[in-house]
Amino acid sequence: MKEKLKQVFGLLKRAGKKYRKDNPLQLAGTTAFFAIFAIAPLIIIIVSVAGMLLGQEQIQTKLFTEIDQFFGEQGAQYIRSIVENMQDTRKGIIATIVGFAIFIFISTTFFSVLQSSLNYIWRVRAKPKSNLLRALYDRLISFGLILILGFVMLLSIIVDAARSLFKDFMHERFPDLTILLIEVGNFVFYFAITMIIFATIYRFLPDARIKWRVTWVGAFITALLFVTGKAIISFGLGIFNIGAIYGAAGSLVLILLWVFYSALIFFYGAEITQQYAEMYSHDIKPKDYAVRIEINEVKSEES
Repeated sequence: MKEKLKQVFGLLKRAGKKYRKDNPLQLAGTTAFFAIFAIAPLIIIIVSVAGMLLGQEQIQTKLFTEIDQFFGEQGAQYIRSIVENMQDTRKGIIATIVGFAIFIFISTTFFSVLQSSLNYIWRVRAKPKSNLLRALYDRLISFGLILILGFVMLLSIIVDAARSLFKDFMHERFPDLTILLIEVGNFVFYFAITMIIFATIYRFLPDARIKWRVTWVGAFITALLFVTGKAIISFGLGIFNIGAIYGAAGSLVLILLWVFYSALIFFYGAEITQQYAEMYSHDIKPKDYAVRIEINEVKSEES
């Protein structure tokens, strides 16, 4: 047990050392900036795709319920207003098609930024001669991730329905334990969904080849950090009245801060994933169309 704890702390220490070198503030800041433009288009695409099966109104209601838990009522209302404004601009078939294409481009650009950051952390890069074809392929992968998010939303609604039936069943037989069991079930489901999303991103988005064992370990640790960090971030931001400090821009600042701190956690998880792979000889290697890169300091020679 003592040896295992020593290995865990050693892993976290190694990851933290490289994390500081990789300029996480810049990576997280870039991610937060592009997320501001991508959140509303992402919501519209997910609602449009998933809504084909369960109805757009039901999907949108569920989605904003989840958003409210992340950003609070103020942030959720701000995002809702942007989504409604974007939806109002799409009138007519041509406008709808063009608008949807623009939304896809904006959303996939966010994932391209995320891909670039993960490539930097894992020290891989696509070969220059394959950049054009890779750009198209990367957009397709990014859109695939968006579809996966839509599937997750469908799964969440189905689980909610099953959970309601389970709640009624348990309340009749074990009324004192119902609340505890529901809370535990909510946490387990949220944690599992978060881990699956991170595993999907780590596995398919970067220009790197990573084994599933490493993927799941990294996704588990990142999800654990994310769930813990979410509670800390929500508590920290809740102490300060962002709206009173920044006025009309309060909602925007709130979302920026939330995404920024979440990105810091996500990228630290990526560092842990890389260090775990190296510690257990499961190196993260570049894919066939990519190369490994090194970043070294070069001392200038005195004339």
